[in-house]
Amino acid sequence: MRRFRYNRKMAVHAQRAAAWSARRLSRASIEYAATTKTGETMTEPAEKSELIVYENVDTAPFVYFDISPTHGILGGAIQIELAARILNAVPDGGVEIKFITTGRLRCSPTAALNLRNAIDAVLKMLEQQQQSPVAAAKMN
Repeated sequence: MRRFRYNRKMAVHAQRAAAWSARRLSRASIEYAATTKTGETMTEPAEKSELIVYENVDTAPFVYFDISPTHGILGGAIQIELAARILNAVPDGGVEIKFITTGRLRCSPTAALNLRNAIDAVLKMLEQQQQSPVAAAKMN
């Protein structure tokens, strides 16, 4: 019972930290959107001097996923579900493969464009790394 209380306290703390972080990030995304130039079909990053500085929060979760099985729109908000593959042992000695939800992304269209730009940029970095494997890890 004691372990349950401790885990519950940690979960409540994590939820509060996530809510606080989401409030900070929503304020930051509003500021970022205000300093981001919008092109015809895609947002273009503002000049380096115009980008906002965000605060790093140690309690921010890492979200790992293998697939994005579903997506949709509700009330103008973009919804993307993330899932990871897990392996479960079964009684006959075999393995059962399942996918479980690891996260649910909800964002505005502007935030989705910014996320797409970040993903495109990191995939481009990965292509360059494969062409010249000298730098193993690179941050933008």
